[in-house]
Amino acid sequence: GVVCGDSSTRMRPGTGAATSLARRVLPRPSPRARRLTPAVSSQSRNMRYSEFVASRGVASPPRASPTATAATDHAAAASSSSSDALPPSVAALVPKLSLARKKGACGVVGVLGGCAEYAGAPFFAAMASIRVGADMTHVFCSRGAAPVIKSYSPELIVHGVVRESADVKRDPPRSVGDEHPTTVAAVADADEILSWMPRLSSLVVGPGMGRDRSMQLTAKLVVYHAMKSNLPIVFDADGLYMLTKEPELVRGYSRATLTPNVNELRRLCDETGVKVPGYEDDDDGDDADADRGGKGKRYAPVPGDPEAWRRKAARALADELGVTVVSKGATDEIRSVGSLDRRDRPHNVHAMGGDGRDDDHFDDVVERCPVLTRTCDAPGMPRRCGGQGDVLAGAVATFLAWADSDPAAAETALRRLTDEGPPETGAGERSWHDDARARRSASARGDEAASPREMCDDDVGALNALCAHAACVVTRLAARRAFQEKKRSVLTTDVIPHLGGVMQTLFPV
Repeated sequence: GVVCGDSSTRMRPGTGAATSLARRVLPRPSPRARRLTPAVSSQSRNMRYSEFVASRGVASPPRASPTATAATDHAAAASSSSSDALPPSVAALVPKLSLARKKGACGVVGVLGGCAEYAGAPFFAAMASIRVGADMTHVFCSRGAAPVIKSYSPELIVHGVVRESADVKRDPPRSVGDEHPTTVAAVADADEILSWMPRLSSLVVGPGMGRDRSMQLTAKLVVYHAMKSNLPIVFDADGLYMLTKEPELVRGYSRATLTPNVNELRRLCDETGVKVPGYEDDDDGDDADADRGGKGKRYAPVPGDPEAWRRKAARALADELGVTVVSKGATDEIRSVGSLDRRDRPHNVHAMGGDGRDDDHFDDVVERCPVLTRTCDAPGMPRRCGGQGDVLAGAVATFLAWADSDPAAAETALRRLTDEGPPETGAGERSWHDDARARRSASARGDEAASPREMCDDDVGALNALCAHAACVVTRLAARRAFQEKKRSVLTTDVIPHLGGVMQTLFPV
C-alpha cells in the first residue's frame, strides 16, 4: 500500500480517487459476459491485425529474397554514367582469400579517437573496417573510453593510452623545464601510439575524439609522424575539426582523405580561404555565425540547387589542399588532385620562367595538376542516424589498407582504371588519365610494381579516389539493406552486419 496522511491509514491498490472515478465512468462487463468471452489466441490477433491493415489499404512490403537483393545491389553498383558506376578496377584491390595468407595480410587498420563522451564512433569505424574485410583493427582512445569500447566487441584491440585534460589535471606528469603538463602528456601518449605504427596499413583519425586540448595535441603529433611514414590517413569528425585549426598540417599530402559533411566542409573552406558561389563574407558576423561556418562567415544557399555549393566546394577544397575529399550528402562527391606539392616547390616555378607564388606561371602549374572526380549516387537510406560517417571512414581505410599492403594489386587497379577511360572533367582541368597511359606503358616493360608509398602523387590521388568510391558504394548499399529491414527504427549498428553481405555480392569469394 501507499502511506497517505496518517501513518496508520494505508490504501490498498486500486482504491484511489482516480480508480474510483474510472469505475463509475467506464462500463464494466457483466460476470456472464466475462465468462462467455473466449480467450484470444496469438494467431487470431495476427489475423485481426492483418484484416485491419487490409481495411486501411496498407499493404505489407514483401520480404526480398537474398538473390533478389544481390541482383538489386549489382544493378545499383553498376548503374548510371561512368562517373557514378563502381569501377571494375576496384576488384583488383580486394584481396583473394587463401589458406596460405597470414594474419594481417589483408590489412591492419588503426582508429585514433574515442573519449569519455563519445565511445561509439570509434567502435563503428573499427567494426566497419573488419566487416568490410580488414584482418585486424587497433583503437587508440582515451583511458576513460577504453573499458566501454572493449565491452562492445572482443574483435577490437583497444589501447586506452590517451590522456584527456581531466586526466592530466588529476595526475600531472613530471614536466621538464617550462613545458606545460599537457604537452608532456601528449608527447608521451603519441610515442606510445607510434610504437604500433609500423604494424598499421592505414589510419583513421577523428571518430569520437572530441575537442579536448590534450587529445587534439596527441592526434596532431601522431598525424605528423604518420605522414613522415607515408601512411594512408582518413580524417573524419573531430579529425576534420583539428584540420580547421591547422589546415597546413595536410596540405600537399596526397595520401590524406577527408570525409566532411556539409557543415564540416564549410568550416574547412572558410579556414583555407576557399570561396565558391554561394559563399558570402559577413563582416558583421558574430559567434553564432562562427559556429555555423567559421569566424564571422555566413554561407548563403545556392538558388535552385542546394547541392551545387557542396559539389563545387568539395572540388575547390581538394584542389586547394592537394588531398582527396569525399563530400557526404545526397550523393557523395569524390575529388582527388595530384602533384599539388609543386605549389610549394619554388624551383618548379622558376623552371617555367616564374619568379614566385604570385606569378602567372605559377597558376599555370596549378591548373595542370591532374584531377580525378567521381560521384557515388548508389541508393542508401533516408534515415540519417548518427554514426554512418564513421562506418564510411572505416570502409575507406580498409580499401586504402588493401592498396597499401599489395603493391601489385594497386598497380593492376591503376592499369584497369586507365583502360576504363576518364570521367567527365571541368573546363580547364586535366584528367589523371591524360598522363596515366604513358606512365603505365613505361612501367609495363617488366619493372617491379611500385608500392603506393613510393608512387607519384598523381597515381596516389587516383588510388585514393578509387578506394573512396568503392567504400561509398559498399556503405550505401549496406545502409539500404538495413533500412529495408528496420525502416524508421534502423540504427548504425544495424548497418554494420550488412557490410559483409554487400562485399560478398560485389566481390564474391
